[in-house]
Amino acid sequence: MISFEELDKRIKKQYPRVLQAHVRREPIFPLYIRADKTGDADFVARNRQLEQLYAHSSHHHPFGYLIETATVHRRQHGTQDEPVAFYFDTLERYLGFIGEEEPFRAFAEDVAIIQSHFPALNDWLATHTAEVIAHHGKWAALIQVVEYFLQNPRPGLFARELPLQGLGTKFVESHKAILYSLLNELLPATAIDETFTGIAQFEKRFGLRTDAPRMRFRWLDPILAEKNTGGLEDLSVPVNEIAHKPWPVKRVLIVENKTNLLRADVYLTLPAMLGTMAIFGSGRAAALLANIEWLQKAEILYWGDIDAEGFEILDNLLQYFPHARTFCMDEQTLAAFTNEVTQGSGAKSKNLLHLSTVQNNLYQQVCEGNIRLEQEQVTLDWVRQSLNFILKSGPEAL
Repeated sequence: MISFEELDKRIKKQYPRVLQAHVRREPIFPLYIRADKTGDADFVARNRQLEQLYAHSSHHHPFGYLIETATVHRRQHGTQDEPVAFYFDTLERYLGFIGEEEPFRAFAEDVAIIQSHFPALNDWLATHTAEVIAHHGKWAALIQVVEYFLQNPRPGLFARELPLQGLGTKFVESHKAILYSLLNELLPATAIDETFTGIAQFEKRFGLRTDAPRMRFRWLDPILAEKNTGGLEDLSVPVNEIAHKPWPVKRVLIVENKTNLLRADVYLTLPAMLGTMAIFGSGRAAALLANIEWLQKAEILYWGDIDAEGFEILDNLLQYFPHARTFCMDEQTLAAFTNEVTQGSGAKSKNLLHLSTVQNNLYQQVCEGNIRLEQEQVTLDWVRQSLNFILKSGPEAL
C-alpha cells in the first residue's frame, strides 16, 4: 500500500502537467493518482498507513483528495475495503492541497497577458511553464522588448541604446536567455542570422550592434609611432579600423604576457626593432588578425609560455600565419630556467596539426610532465640573445 509521503510526492509531480493543461485549455480533472496494488503483511502497519491517508483526505481536510475504494481480498487480512485511487475533482481542490493557489493565479494572469500579445506563443508557453513562473513581474517589460524587435527587426543599435520606455539600460543584457527563446519563436526568419547560435551570440543573431574586437599593440619604432599614430606608442583600437591602413610594418612580435608588452621597449632594445610592432595576447584571436592586410606581409615572431596552452595558441596562430616563428619557446630556454618551472594546468595533449616536429616534441614533453615556464621567469639577457639569434636565422630556425 502506498504511504502518504509517497502519495504526496506523486500529487505534487502533477503540477507541471496541470500548468500545461491550463495553457492548452485541456480538461484534466478529475485528476487521478493510482494506489499501489500490493498490500502490507503487517496488519498494524497497514492500518497506520490507512489512518494517514484518510487524515489528509476530503474527510478531514477542506482541500483533501477524494479516495476511490474497492473490496479486496488478501490472504493475510481477509476481505477489506482499500484505496485503489486518489483523485481531485477540481483545480481549486488540487491547488489548495499543494498550496499553490497564489502562484497559479499569478501564472494564469501572466499567460493571459502573453497570449493576448502573442497568440503564436501558445505551444511555447505550454512547454516553458517554468520560465513563465521564473519571470513573474517582468512580463510587461519582456513584451515591450519583443514588440520593439518585431517592429524594428535587426535594429543595429547597442542593447543599451534601445528606446525602451521605463526599462533600465541593462535590462536586455540581463535577460538575454529568456529573450533569446522568445525572439527565436516570434521573429521572422529574415530577422535572425542563423550563423550565430547560443546566448553568447545574442547581439549578432538578432542584429544588435556589438563592440568591434580590439587589438592592443605597442610600437617599438618611434618613427612609425610618430608617423602613424601621432607619437602614441601603446594603443588599443578596433581591428577593423586599422585592417587596411597602409602601415609599413616589417615585423610583428606577438607576446601573451601584458607585462612583457609594456616592457617591450626595454626587453627588445635592438637595432633590428626598426619597423617593428609588438601585439599583446592575440594568439587566440588569430582569425581576427588574419584580416589585417599589412600583417600578412610582415615577419611574425611569437613568444608565449612554455606550457600546453602556449603551444595551443601557437598552433592556432600558425593556422593563419604559417610563416610565423617563435623565440624563447625551445628546449634550451626550458633547460636554462628549470628552477623556475611550475606545475601546469594538467591539460592533455591534442593533435596540433600546425606545429613543427621540434615544436610538437616540446609540446608533448610539457603535457606529459604537466610543466609550465612562464614568460616573466625568463631573464632580459636571455630574451635579447634568443631574439637576436632568431632574427639572424632563416626560416629553418623553426
